[in-house]
Amino acid sequence: MTVARFGFAGPAVAAAAVLWSATLPSAPLGTHGRTWASAGLGVCAVVAARASGMNRTELGLDPTRVPSGLRWGGAVAAAVLGGYAIALSAPAVRGRIADSAGAGRDDFWTWITLHIPVGTVLAEELLFRGVLTPLVSPAVHATAFGLWHVRPAMIAGDSIAGTVAATGLSALGFDWLRRRSGSVLAPALAHLAINAGGSGRGAPRGDPARCQHVLGCLPVAPRKPVDPAELRDVLLRVAPWLCGDVDDRPARADLAAAVRLSARTLEQVAPGASVEVRVPPFVAVQCIEGLRHTRGTPPNVVETEPRTWLLLATGLLEYDDAVASGKLDASGSRAAEIARWLPLMRVV
Repeated sequence: MTVARFGFAGPAVAAAAVLWSATLPSAPLGTHGRTWASAGLGVCAVVAARASGMNRTELGLDPTRVPSGLRWGGAVAAAVLGGYAIALSAPAVRGRIADSAGAGRDDFWTWITLHIPVGTVLAEELLFRGVLTPLVSPAVHATAFGLWHVRPAMIAGDSIAGTVAATGLSALGFDWLRRRSGSVLAPALAHLAINAGGSGRGAPRGDPARCQHVLGCLPVAPRKPVDPAELRDVLLRVAPWLCGDVDDRPARADLAAAVRLSARTLEQVAPGASVEVRVPPFVAVQCIEGLRHTRGTPPNVVETEPRTWLLLATGLLEYDDAVASGKLDASGSRAAEIARWLPLMRVV
């Protein structure tokens, strides 16, 4: 039995994975860098497992099990996508999914074709269902997978307990698929359907030609201009947290509204498409006049987490200080030009 043969290797791998997930978001790699780093971790874990004596069958990588993986994974993926299609037929549900997926973000296609399949599905399936499944019990596997999502939940403002419970339960399902099919391909297909299908309403707004091939992505009207009064209202709701007067993170809805409205205000006051500003997981906008970028990684990118962005937007943090502290990643010769339009609105 693999668990007995490798002793404490399984718990050690699980602990290392949780530590990795806790530290990766702080690494100054940018979104693309973190995606490839995560994928590299999964590949390296498989290489290390093979070097330690695990065979392809134990890792769920036996080519003879691919048909089984396709059957089981394809069946579950079809059921998941069918469920999304039914749910998206209800406007209220479609709106909630759109909000959680970051509707209108201009880097949607990069997320759906790179970050989800490579940085999430490939990385997690190789590491957890490939290497960890044969080394630990389903309970330990589910616990590790739940804890793997703690830091992302903190960044997104989601319930940590709810996230750990939901992802832990999903891990039990993925683990069962892996064991039942004998192939890591089965949970990978199910995982991809869940994540990509749930992002289907996050495609850029106002572009029917690009939206029509995405599950549930119906053409919608362009964004209306941001109302300054509405922006001030949402910023005032998060101001005590920004100023350090309270320790509790604002409600996700308030935080999301403040980030999205402030970013779209920048998009409005500095129209253009030469610089892309990303504040995951809530929004990505393009701004500042110049050459429009349409494919691959934009040449001028500013990326930061929600709190840092709001500090910049409200004048509580200077752009240069954010860069110097490592809280903001900026690439490209024109990225720093957004500082000309900051702050967007002072609230204190």
